Amino acid sequence: MMVMKTSNAYSLIIFAVLLLYGCYLIDHVANAEVRHHNFVIKSSSYTRLCSTKNILTVNDEFPGPTLKAHTGDTLIVNVYNQANHNITIHWKEPYGGMDMMVGQEPQFMELSSFIPSMDKTIPFPNPMLRFQSY
Repeated sequence: MMVMKTSNAYSLIIFAVLLLYGCYLIDHVANAEVRHHNFVIKSSSYTRLCSTKNILTVNDEFPGPTLKAHTGDTLIVNVYNQANHNITIHWKEPYGGMDMMVGQEPQFMELSSFIPSMDKTIPFPNPMLRFQSY
């Protein structure tokens, strides 16, 4: 009889934990947003150590902007190439809450090419709830 009571207690605890986790996931998905960003690629003057040269910048920033998203969000990035050069945009979906860094696991990196005067929208659909929110 004691075994039966212990088993029921464990089942109740496991059910309660699963119920709370399910509520957490539903709340997380319900708060998903669509985030829009515009990237304007152009040549800008850049001075460093008393030397000035022209470099490609994104929204007049070097390095370019940081995109932040929560689990379940959709990012839409409009890229406007106003430079005289072909460019390639590389991005990586971070796993486990890691920051995006150059050189990390290149097999998971995506890229998209742009020729001068070409505008393109890159949709980043629901990140499949794979990475941690912050």
